[in-house]
Amino acid sequence: MCRNSLLALTLLLVFSQTLVLGQAPISLSGYTMNSKDTNWSIYNEDLVLSSDGTLSAIVTNDTGTFTPSGTYVYAKKSDRTGTLSLSSSPEGPSFNFTLTYTDSASGTYVKIADYGGGTTDTTSGPFTLSTSLDGSIFSLSSTDGVSETMSFENGTFTSSFV
Repeated sequence: MCRNSLLALTLLLVFSQTLVLGQAPISLSGYTMNSKDTNWSIYNEDLVLSSDGTLSAIVTNDTGTFTPSGTYVYAKKSDRTGTLSLSSSPEGPSFNFTLTYTDSASGTYVKIADYGGGTTDTTSGPFTLSTSLDGSIFSLSSTDGVSETMSFENGTFTSSFV
């Protein structure tokens, strides 16, 4: 099996659980979701979604940069949609996203923010999903006796064949 085929097979196996082309992922665990607000030129939101249901965020707007934390729940609703509900802590606002995927790692969102006391806000814009493979090591063996070990460290991919 040639080197490119092994790499393609490896990447297919790594991402097949959640990144089926053109479909909403089953889970957002381990992803970072970046979103922009269509109506607010200075707005950037990075949500780091952990496997234990917690999140940390970096939100930048025209009043500064904030680092809220909290919990999240994600549900795939159809092949192309999912919902993401965020609760910030302690006892802060909640946010409910409806995500519409244009491919398996990007699309558009509509977000309803509930600040309490009847105050809500609806925003929308594009989003992207990314994941880090740093620290990951994958080993493959083929039936013809060729083995490959791949590692991802500090954004660098290395591969060795035996």
